[in-house]
Amino acid sequence: MFITFDGVDGSGKSTLRNKVAYELGEQYDIDDKILYQKEPGITPVGEVMRKVLLDKDDAYSVTPKAELFMYAADRAAHYEQMLKPDLKNGYIVMCDRYFESTYVYQHLIRGVIDREEFRVIHRIATDNLMPDIGFIIHSEYPHSLKGDRMDQQMAGYRARIIDLYKSIRHDPYFDYDIYCIDTTEGNWQEYVDFMVDKIGEKLQKEAA
Repeated sequence: MFITFDGVDGSGKSTLRNKVAYELGEQYDIDDKILYQKEPGITPVGEVMRKVLLDKDDAYSVTPKAELFMYAADRAAHYEQMLKPDLKNGYIVMCDRYFESTYVYQHLIRGVIDREEFRVIHRIATDNLMPDIGFIIHSEYPHSLKGDRMDQQMAGYRARIIDLYKSIRHDPYFDYDIYCIDTTEGNWQEYVDFMVDKIGEKLQKEAA
């Protein structure tokens, strides 16, 4: 099973991913079958891409179109080296960011690709791998913020980015279960319980 945690920066994606993985492992006794992954930067190629893409140093700044293909290269490496074999071997992969981010930032915000181009690039990079469940995490204000280059560029557009992330629930291209989690109030256990329940329902259906 492939589960993604995406959304606006500082809303608790990684925190929830870790808490959900722990609770899921405890409840279903599958902690040895759960893997933590992220984009960009999970592979050796990705580490280089991440430094260039997210470093605050202006010397590493790239154009929007170049940025798109760097993210695509990172995703292709991630898919071939990790996602594809891990999912084939029956692991539950919980990934911090995936192609939802590319769609929101590179298509909806930056406008460097249209919908058809986005689909072609994703199909080439990942054999069109879609998540089984996607969680869109957002909060009115950041609980934490790393302050990398992308964070700085988008900090003034937080409400707009949240609306765009939420809009993909209604896009037929995203033909998998998507749940939006508003973490503004910081009720972490409530969010974790909800997410574990949704994943558990999917696991039970697969086992039936």
